[in-house]
Amino acid sequence: MSGVGFDIDDARVAAVMAAQGLSAKLYRGRPEGRASDLVRQLLRQRTESYHFSITPYTAAPTLQLLRGIHALQPQAEFFLSGPLDGANHKVAAELRERGAWQPATEPEAVAAWLCRHAGSAPAALPSPYLGGLLTAHDVVPAGLAAGPLFAAELQWLAEQAGADAGPVPVWALSLAEPALLATLETLLAHGGARRYQLHADSGAFTAAAHALCAPALVAAIELAGADLAPDLQVQLASDPRCTIDSGAHRSARSQLYGTNGHLALRTGSYFDAKQLASLNHLELDADLPAAARRAAYAWAAADLDLRSAVVLRASDSRYNALLPDLRTPALAETDGWPKHAYVQVAAPQAAQARLALDGKSVTFPSEDLPLAQLDAAGPTLRAGVQYFLQIRDAADVAALRARLDLFERSGLVQGAAPAVTLAVDNRCRWGGSGSCRVHLMRRIQVGPQGEVRTCRDTPALGSIAQSYDALVLEARKQQQLASVRRDCATCPVRSQCSQCSQMPAAFAGQYCEIRRAYPNLALFFDLLALPAALASLLGSGSDASRMQVSSAGMANRFYGGACGTARAGERPQIIAIGGQYIVWWRHQRRLLRISHAMAVIAEAWWTGAADADLCASLSGQFGVTADDAGASLATARTNLQQQGVIGD
Repeated sequence: MSGVGFDIDDARVAAVMAAQGLSAKLYRGRPEGRASDLVRQLLRQRTESYHFSITPYTAAPTLQLLRGIHALQPQAEFFLSGPLDGANHKVAAELRERGAWQPATEPEAVAAWLCRHAGSAPAALPSPYLGGLLTAHDVVPAGLAAGPLFAAELQWLAEQAGADAGPVPVWALSLAEPALLATLETLLAHGGARRYQLHADSGAFTAAAHALCAPALVAAIELAGADLAPDLQVQLASDPRCTIDSGAHRSARSQLYGTNGHLALRTGSYFDAKQLASLNHLELDADLPAAARRAAYAWAAADLDLRSAVVLRASDSRYNALLPDLRTPALAETDGWPKHAYVQVAAPQAAQARLALDGKSVTFPSEDLPLAQLDAAGPTLRAGVQYFLQIRDAADVAALRARLDLFERSGLVQGAAPAVTLAVDNRCRWGGSGSCRVHLMRRIQVGPQGEVRTCRDTPALGSIAQSYDALVLEARKQQQLASVRRDCATCPVRSQCSQCSQMPAAFAGQYCEIRRAYPNLALFFDLLALPAALASLLGSGSDASRMQVSSAGMANRFYGGACGTARAGERPQIIAIGGQYIVWWRHQRRLLRISHAMAVIAEAWWTGAADADLCASLSGQFGVTADDAGASLATARTNLQQQGVIGD
């Protein structure tokens, strides 16, 4: 028996089967990644039958796994438990055809059902911990289930010296108020020195239950539903441990994930640690014939990540017509696969766009803005709009060069006001080493003739007549050939360059020349979006958009005296904007506000300036005597060292 990403109820079911002498395996694969990769991982378990817990939202990904397993292991048996009401009807019908299915989700019912299929008598649920199926290292990820064996499991846990640190989840979602109170009393009596994370139904959670959740014992309280009494809601609002997961919160999370996913699609910046190819976004025109769209979905299905999305570009007239077919979990447009789908309303090269995520309209106003027009558009840019800067034609390339010349020469960056959010289309192209993910094929655009692009503004890489894996190999081949042709191995800016191999025609061979001429290019692009991150430090209503930047390898901006030998170490950027001085640890995403004088002292320290020269500079800038400047220098440096701005 195998399942993707098992939880404590799966473990309890497996424990029943093990107690009956039936071989059972729990598969802790992550519930993400390509279906084809997960199929191979599941087949390595060498089992004869597989059990999957399903919901309407996981029905289509599960079907992809079943198809893949069946293709390589035709004799495998499948057992499915969980509701299918609301799932795509074609998907639900095929799931029922491919395996035994029953709608119950309670572990007792699932265990009894599986035992009957195996020709064994149903039995009471044993503890997966006390029976040895799970170990102390499984406690933090899987948790403990409230019930008759809870006290014994707590006592067992107290004896496990090698148990992982961290709060232990306590699953009590199905308990009514009396049983929940009894569970908390058991936890108080036997919880020991560990801390726990309570998961309960809001309808069963009362003031008495809250009183039993001692802060020293219960680190977090997560409540499902919105059935709390009004006075208790007020009480819990002031408890930082408490999270109430209502439908509204889930909808808000879905919108957040969707808009963040759209940002990843546009910028090419996928913040994941995986180094395996998998397709997060499949993008195509909604005006393609239905048969062509279906062919694209079928082609990509086995390689789409289980969390991925289909993105349809549509006009206003098509937007409303598509909404009913994008509602999850049915997703009629894609026959239920993948997990999400959304519409981006924008004709090619149009200025404005809006999104519909999973069949629901989402307010996500955005506009495309050519870089050449940024300065002229500055006063008209609106708060609350996501602007995507474009570098598409010769005018944009010329504007980029002009801005980079100014930055390298004077440290000046002209962005947008803090209330305005800027992002750069294909930002990955302009990042540092490793920012290009083309070899992982996170996003693909399918054209009218089945041609495939990877970066939205580049020539076709291949077509859907080729397999996804063949396209991955082609992308890597082109990447390697470009690296050899450009002599990347000996390039002086290799460590600062993404080595993008998929370029639009507008660059006409200028990419390497631009990267070499402007070694701080990646920093420049990071700075363009920084004012929005500084909004809370700059104050509401600030229109500051001009930044003066001090950074390693660039001329001084704040200290005007003689320099010595530059100090080694990771130097943070110091930025003057809107009359404020901000220290920015770029790779740590950390910010600190300091005074003008502190900015001078910090920059002077990094450039190896002598104390006498620094005191003279402070005297000239701030109208103090050199002696007074010297007297306060040691204290100032100590403060900067404590904040990590300078070294020892």
